[in-house]
Amino acid sequence: MNRVVRIAVTVVVMTATTLSAAPGVHLAFRDGRVWLSADRASVGQILAEWARAGGTRIVNGDIAGQLLTIEMNDVPEMQALDAVLRSAGGFIATARAADQAATPNISRFGQITVLPPGRAAANAAVPSETGRPQPPVPPAFAYPIFAASGGQRIIGPDGQPIPDDQEGAP
Repeated sequence: MNRVVRIAVTVVVMTATTLSAAPGVHLAFRDGRVWLSADRASVGQILAEWARAGGTRIVNGDIAGQLLTIEMNDVPEMQALDAVLRSAGGFIATARAADQAATPNISRFGQITVLPPGRAAANAAVPSETGRPQPPVPPAFAYPIFAASGGQRIIGPDGQPIPDDQEGAP
């Protein structure tokens, strides 16, 4: 009898989650797995539903892009996020606190930070008037790279690391 009650409650919860979802987006979580159905929904709509149904904080979730029609059944959350956020520059998914992680019907992630799309296309080689590709435009400033020691490597205007004059010093 107890098992029948649990099954009925599960069906009611999943139905309530589905009915109150954003238009065209249906999302459910179960033990770190995702059931997602989106019909012509923006990434922002999917992330808003992820926040609502999964109890996840979304940072920078407003990314422009095409509308998605996607169907995922019983896939790991990371795989679902990877598919949904393909048009973003990347994302950082932070695991939930240990005391909340065991809850079966919410997202395993406490926060998802969406990174903006990179400017790789803007800096790509483009043909000139002569038809030959021009070299990419170097960035206006050098980007630091963190080395294993914790020090920063600097990338020069040519895109290569600047040699470290202290390398090998005692």
